[in-house]
Amino acid sequence: MSVELISYAVAALLAVAALMDCKTARIPNWLIGVMVALFVAKVIFFPQAVDILWQLVFAVCVLIGGFGLFATGGFGAGAVKLMAVTALFMPLDRLGILGLSLLAGIIISLFLFGFLRSLFGSEDSSWKVLRARVIPMAVPIGASGILGLFVL
Repeated sequence: MSVELISYAVAALLAVAALMDCKTARIPNWLIGVMVALFVAKVIFFPQAVDILWQLVFAVCVLIGGFGLFATGGFGAGAVKLMAVTALFMPLDRLGILGLSLLAGIIISLFLFGFLRSLFGSEDSSWKVLRARVIPMAVPIGASGILGLFVL
C-alpha cells in the first residue's frame, strides 16, 4: 500500500460525491466517513506524509467557515462536511491557489449548471440538477480537491 493509493481513493470518492450531488442534491454521510477513515489510515501508515496538527487545524477552520456559509444558505450541510474532510488531504503550502480554484469552480458551476438546465432541464428528469434550480457544490469542491491532490 502506498500513499498514492489513498490519494486515488480520495479522488474517486470526490467524483462519486459530485455525481451523487448532481443526481440527488445530497452527499451521503457514509462517503464523508470513508474519507475520514482514509485520513486516519494515512496518519497511521504514512505519518511522515502528513502534518497531523496543521491538517486538523485547517480542516476545523474550513468547517467553521462552512458553518457560516450554511447559516447564510450559501452551502448545504453535506457540502460543508465534504469541504472540511477534503481539507484533510490538501497541501498546506498551496492554500491560496486552492481557495482561488474553489472560487473559480463555484463561479463556473453557476453558469454551467444554469446552461445545462436551460438545454436539458425538465420537471420529470431523474437528475435533481436538471429538475430544480440547485448548484451541486460537490462539483467545484471535488475539482479543487483533485487539483490539490495531483496537480499542486
